[in-house]
Amino acid sequence: MRGMILAAGEGTRLRPLTYARPKPLVPILTTPIIFHLLEWLKMHGIWEIAINNWYQPHLIEAFVRDGSAFGCSVRYLRERVPMGTAGAVRAMAPFLTEPQEPILVVGGDELVDVDIAEMVQFHKSRGAAVTISLAQASSPSQYGVVITDETGRIKEFIEKPIQWSQPTAWVNSGVYLLEPFVLDLIPADQFYDFGSQLFPRMVAEGYPVYGFYWDGFWADIGHIETYWDANWAALRQKITLYHSPLRATPDHIHLHPTADIADGAVLIPPCALGAQVVVERGATVGPDTIIGDRSVVKSSAVIERSILWNDVTVDDGMVLCDVIVTDGCYLSGREPIRKALIVSKR
Repeated sequence: MRGMILAAGEGTRLRPLTYARPKPLVPILTTPIIFHLLEWLKMHGIWEIAINNWYQPHLIEAFVRDGSAFGCSVRYLRERVPMGTAGAVRAMAPFLTEPQEPILVVGGDELVDVDIAEMVQFHKSRGAAVTISLAQASSPSQYGVVITDETGRIKEFIEKPIQWSQPTAWVNSGVYLLEPFVLDLIPADQFYDFGSQLFPRMVAEGYPVYGFYWDGFWADIGHIETYWDANWAALRQKITLYHSPLRATPDHIHLHPTADIADGAVLIPPCALGAQVVVERGATVGPDTIIGDRSVVKSSAVIERSILWNDVTVDDGMVLCDVIVTDGCYLSGREPIRKALIVSKR
């Protein structure tokens, strides 16, 4: 099998975090979302992968390169204009359809632990043309609700219903299996979308489109709120993050081997500290706190319920609470900082 990660979006709903980087490079537990996706695909036997780019493509390509660092082989599609989710996959048809096996497609802003082997078995047992992973959502108005029959065959899509009578609903969670012939149904060289165009059309025309119910972890990291939620879930190990560079203790303290924690510093779980992080004597980190690579927390600083990206310095005595800080910021002053997004130009 071959797979494709959809990574061309601007990440407008996640701004200001995506002003300086595309959404697939936003970190979860100190490493970008796309790192976790590549490791997830590889662990399920998919190591030939396509990635489409449009927004700040050079940054994704500089991080992933040819994929060899992840044990994968990666090809890129640089879009001159946005092609839509289905249009981008159609453009990579010669590569994706070569093995004549089902093609796996996943969004570059998804954090998932779907069992791909189980999904493939379901797909083949139903003779499906398309299988869509389904997850339960407590706010279905943000997603596409999917209605199936008792066999899992999809009868209807309800796109972002304004009103929904039930507290939860099964929604499209952004992992697709496509038979190779499906790519021929996508118009070439034009914008075309899976959720609003291709899938409803296939259902209306009688193609076997199925929903795969999955009760594992899924996060669509499209908003600041879901970004918080995904990191808190990762801190508590509610999702498997394959080959994470951090090592977790039973009480959910995640440490990189090169982190330097001084005697007299206090770590309150759950928390995570990346590569070459320095926490000085008297500082307190946690709970619910993530410190990115090469960051420094100076003496007597207190950081709780916050996410710091890479190369951040927190000066002596600073207090941070419910704060996200992006790369390269230096924070100093006597006043506590609470409930803020601090974004650098980097």
